[in-house]
Amino acid sequence: MSTAINAKGFSVSWAIDESPVLRNLSFVIPEGQRVLLIGPSGAGKSTLLLTLAGALEPLGLTTETGNLTTSSAGLLLQNPFTSLVGASVFREVAFGAENAAVDRLAMPSLVSLALAQVGLSELDWQANPRLLSGGEMQRLCLAGLLTLKPKLLLLDEPTAMLDAASASEVRAAVVSYLEQSKTTVVISEHRFDEWLSIVDRVLVLDKTGKIIDDTFPAAISTPSYSYTEPFANQKNGRITALVGPSGSGKSTRLKAELEHSMSERKSIGWLPQNAEFTIAGNSVLETIAATLNGTVSPNQASERAHAILKELDLEHLINKNPFELSGGQQRRLALASAVLHQPENLFLDEPTVGQDPEHWQQIVRVILRAKASGADIWVATHDEQFLALCDEVVSVQRPATTEISAPPTGRFSPLALIFTSMLLLGVSWLVNSLPAALAALGVEAIWLAVALVLGFPASRLKLLLPTALGIASIGFSNWLLSESHVLEPALISALRVAVFVLPGVLLASAIQTEVLADQLGQQLGLPARPVIAATTATSRLWELAHDWRQLKLVRQIRKVSRKNPITEAFNLASIMFVSSTRGATQTAIAMEARGFSGIDDQGKRMKRTWAVAAKWGSLDWVLPIICLLVAAAVLFWR
Repeated sequence: MSTAINAKGFSVSWAIDESPVLRNLSFVIPEGQRVLLIGPSGAGKSTLLLTLAGALEPLGLTTETGNLTTSSAGLLLQNPFTSLVGASVFREVAFGAENAAVDRLAMPSLVSLALAQVGLSELDWQANPRLLSGGEMQRLCLAGLLTLKPKLLLLDEPTAMLDAASASEVRAAVVSYLEQSKTTVVISEHRFDEWLSIVDRVLVLDKTGKIIDDTFPAAISTPSYSYTEPFANQKNGRITALVGPSGSGKSTRLKAELEHSMSERKSIGWLPQNAEFTIAGNSVLETIAATLNGTVSPNQASERAHAILKELDLEHLINKNPFELSGGQQRRLALASAVLHQPENLFLDEPTVGQDPEHWQQIVRVILRAKASGADIWVATHDEQFLALCDEVVSVQRPATTEISAPPTGRFSPLALIFTSMLLLGVSWLVNSLPAALAALGVEAIWLAVALVLGFPASRLKLLLPTALGIASIGFSNWLLSESHVLEPALISALRVAVFVLPGVLLASAIQTEVLADQLGQQLGLPARPVIAATTATSRLWELAHDWRQLKLVRQIRKVSRKNPITEAFNLASIMFVSSTRGATQTAIAMEARGFSGIDDQGKRMKRTWAVAAKWGSLDWVLPIICLLVAAAVLFWR
């Protein structure tokens, strides 16, 4: 039988850390075999899957020794928040199919089928996937893998963030796909009991990254997630659990309760769904100690930090960069940061996700101790074993669903918007008098009024305020620096800039990045890879704004934000720069994990297809006419 994976004496180290994450692995996986990969948090399971997918080597992130051969693979990443590459649900799911050179006409049916398989048929195809819940994001990424149809399917904790019903749907979708395709699969999961009847084989890693067992599913004991330690709970605190299916709004409700508590000026601890938001230093110790900054003596802060890190099995990582930790380790670090200052209220979003039974016990112990000390605790969770320890369970109902709609199309195409901005730049050089400038701006104002009537979003007008301030500063600078301090030339200079900048800002706000990529790749014939990489990076701008707000809230809660707004803005910008750099790397990994560097059977780079045909907008012809009217107004009043 041919092999899908063949490893011999294979070891992996991260490029920034010489100590191996995976050590001397030797195993063979035949084609079509179903393998479960298990081991404690931090054992290197995610690193192994990333390596098998070939997602790290093109980026130079690891050092590898020994031999490894593997098939073309698709990987579902552990963290769905860093796995998204599309600006819409449709393009997110179709991304893998595009990389696999699937015919465009087949893509809508593939996307529809994949969404149905993972229980997301109700999603609006135009929706921004970054607005979904964590569980919905995970299922959406899985749907994207199903359209890729890889020879090797790699799943990193595919059901960890899902409720029982959604997890069952995902397992059924995986089984159905495997039965139809006979694809090889490697699944990493901590709560693996439901997978044992599905797989043929189990590989077990220890905490040092070595394979310590290679056996049959029947030989593996089901992991036990139950709190068995004796604990005297004073009845001062209370644990309220928020439950409901993925996407029902648990995280939104949790954040609302948090903001209410903030309004009452209570001390708060918060573990957000994305634990990376709580990282506040270059080491584990810096991140945890920041919570106590200025509230206790340095010795007390160090003593408390070491104690909680030891309890959560993180003390041996005290000098490690938090971004180098596994997902489960990052979540325990976030919990440690949330409870260290002994807050009155704790808000925990999925605190037990990604944990083996031993670390699950440690997390539960820390939460119960916080309750015993008098903390009121709100927890959004799918963990049925944890629910048995809660005082109250509140069900959050799923919001009303929306109908599926077609992929988005605009009235104006991105290239036409860019071309129009360039034309207006040329027209602005003709402005040499106040009447000409005012005439041009008058035509543009009429144009804007008509656009608003036709449905242009009025909310985008707020973009003009900072732009107008910048234009005003140009006029003031020209006046101030001139020898005669005559107002009219300075005013003409400012209005000349306004003629192309003001409409240009609004035109740029209407550009859809994926539609622009379609035009650049198909109509201008530019290479697909740099086009997709650039437009994917652009689509992350919304995410950066969201991350800014989340980081600002975390810093306020942890009381590490600076009172001086300039200093705080600088600190946030520094953090965002690091976060953006890491985010770009994570996006690149996510793209590689879905076949972005795919090769065909002859070893050549796969020629990518496009899910949506590039088209000119239905009203593109209007834009040159408007430019001519502006030019005519300028020439008439010169």
